[in-house]
Amino acid sequence: MTSSRRPALVTWLCFGGLILAAAYMLRFAGGLSMPDLPLSVPHWYPSLTGAVWGLGFLASVFGLWAGRGWAPGLARGAGVFFVLWYWIDRLAFVRSDYARHSLPFSAGATALCLAGLLWTLSRQSVREFYQETKV
Repeated sequence: MTSSRRPALVTWLCFGGLILAAAYMLRFAGGLSMPDLPLSVPHWYPSLTGAVWGLGFLASVFGLWAGRGWAPGLARGAGVFFVLWYWIDRLAFVRSDYARHSLPFSAGATALCLAGLLWTLSRQSVREFYQETKV
């Protein structure tokens, strides 16, 4: 951990991570109490993925907020893996007119969010906060 002041970009990144963590913890809780409905995935899948992503985002936020040196690498890796999982999940399991019509927006939003994450973590002030050296 470093003693320098946390850059505002890191605060915003943590805020976004908390929103995602809350959304996926709601998915976890909702999956546990879900009525017996016909799904295109096993009934345990929403709860499991909600728990995995919710806890993963919480760990990333904790590390980023606390200035841990491992946090930017975790955030980068989790961001890329999350986007891959999201699109595999969406293309394999989501079947609705709304999903089909919102595909362009979702593609743009995920690309923009991933680019924002990678851009934020590449800023000089952020790299200095985590004491990362330029590779």
